[in-house]
Parts: sequence; C-alpha cells; structure tokens
Amino acid sequence: MERHARTRRQRVPRWLAIPGGILALCALVWLSPLQGVAQQAILLGPDSLFPPPVTHSLVLQRAGHRVTVAVPSGLVREGLSFRSAALGGRLETYSIYLPPGYNTPSDSERRYPVLYLLHGAPGQPGDWIHGMHVQVLEDQGIAAGTLKPMIIVMPEGNGGVWQDSQYVNTLGGFRAEDLIAHDVVHYIDAHYRTIADRRARAIAGISEGAYGAMNLGLKHHDVFGTIVSISGYFSADPAEVLIGNDPWGHDSALMKANSPLLYVRQLSGLRDTAILIMDNSSDGGYTVAARRFDQALTAAHIPHQLLLQPAPNPLAAHYWPYWRQAFPVALAFISRHLSS
Repeated sequence: MERHARTRRQRVPRWLAIPGGILALCALVWLSPLQGVAQQAILLGPDSLFPPPVTHSLVLQRAGHRVTVAVPSGLVREGLSFRSAALGGRLETYSIYLPPGYNTPSDSERRYPVLYLLHGAPGQPGDWIHGMHVQVLEDQGIAAGTLKPMIIVMPEGNGGVWQDSQYVNTLGGFRAEDLIAHDVVHYIDAHYRTIADRRARAIAGISEGAYGAMNLGLKHHDVFGTIVSISGYFSADPAEVLIGNDPWGHDSALMKANSPLLYVRQLSGLRDTAILIMDNSSDGGYTVAARRFDQALTAAHIPHQLLLQPAPNPLAAHYWPYWRQAFPVALAFISRHLSS
C-alpha cells in the first residue's frame, strides 16, 4: 500500500505545481517586508534597486583643457500633497526637484522654468526619481553647463499605482486633465518661484504619460510651450488601459476629443510650441504610431521633431532600458526650448 501511494503521488501533473509555486512565491513577497522592493524591481527594472553613486565633481573639456567642476545637489522632496479643486478638494500627491541654489539666500529672488513629468501605468511619481534618476541627470547637466536650472514636478495623475486615468477627465469623474493642466500648475506657480509663462513650461512623459503629455500639451498649448513624448501613442485606445480601469466608458465623443491624431488638424499652423516625439525602431505598434503622428503633424504644418533610436535591448523596447537612454536627449531638448 505504501509503494502504491508513492506511485499515485508521483502522478500529480507537473503543470499544477508550476503556477501554484509561482502564486505562492508572489503571495509570500506581497505579504512580506520585501513587497515595496519587489514592486519597484518589477515596475522600474532591477537596475532601480542600485541607484547611481553620487557624483561630487565632473571632469570637462573646455578650450582644450581638462577642467574639474563641482556638482552641487538639488533638493528632492517626495510624497508632498495639495488639495485639488478639480477633485472636490481631494488630496493629491506630487514629488518635486528644486535645482541647486534654490534655497540659497543670494538666489532668493531667482525664478525658474518648470518641467512637468507624467509617469506611465502602472506607475507613480517616484518612478522618475528611482527609475530615471532625473535628479542626477539634472544636477550633472547644470554643473556641466548643458542644462538650464529648472524645477521638475512629478504629479500623481492616475490616483494610484494601479489606477489608469489616461490623464483625461474620465467618464467616472476623476478629472485628471483638470488636475494636471490647471490645479497642479496653479499650485506650483503659487508656492514655488516659477516663471509663470507657457514659454517656461514643458510637459513630458513615457508610455501612458507620453500620451498624456502630448494630449494635454496640445489641448492646453496656452499653458505648455514644450511637449515631449517618449514611447507614446496618439489616439485614445481602450487596449492601452490597465485591466479594471475604464476612463472612456465607451464614450466615442470623449475618445475622439482626446485623440491628438484626430484633432491635430484643427491646430494647423501651430508654430509656437516645441514638439519632440521619441521612440525606438523595435517598439512595434508604438513605433508605427509615432511615424503616423509625425505625418499628421507634417500635414498640419506644425513644426516638430521625430527621433527614432535603436533600442539597447529589442526585447525590452517598451521599458526602462530604452527610456533611460532616451530621456537625457529629451531633457536636453527641453532645456534648449525652455525660456529662462
């Protein structure tokens, strides 16, 4: 009987053990103190767990000579909040980067241009700090003289890591467009030393955030003077929405009103907005969408740039390896066009 029982146990299908083991592992991670670390590694890539070392100096070539320059650090503040009128007074969070010298008494009257960064889905404002290390790029660019000092604002535009508003005024009542284009901008202008002018405001994003940046930037070109899309799309598409989220509610009018590819012809001749579309040649439908929107902007006589780069890893073309490669280029473009 004992040998027979062993034989029966060995006949349990292996395919039941594999997903069961994976689910058990996920449950253990989710319930353990490692939950935050595991989530960060999945959403931002394993590299995010090993932040770049702090650089205190750079060696530059100037006029044929090697020059060492100090790299002062800007100030990063995470988990800040304010009450949004568009959301009925609800507290919404944001993170912010203030450039070196912002709190120096001698610079107390200085005002700065502002870059607004929209994260993807799933995602959160801290993605820009822990995944992109935007503060490191900006500190080093300022020290090297290649980037303007700027305030960088990273708002929460979805309502949570696993929420997905597509940065529009959703049919369900989450008014993400009004939150970002009005409430966040007005709050930042009122509480920080900004240059409150569209020519000194840029908006950029990755993936869902890139769609949001292009959509909000074009619809509110009186607010933002520079727009950058990295790995974005340009039409309202239910297939891009996280499962369990439905910002469109099958409302074709709402989707049409938030599809830059469709309404860009109404902006024909727009010439006072700097526009950069970035993607890589291995990004499948996103690459196709970038080319199609490039053609639409050209047909509408709207100046812009399209930059398609090779992906560092074609198997991760819509993920952080490419985004980290692309963003320094985007940041340089933004810096050139922001008025200071």
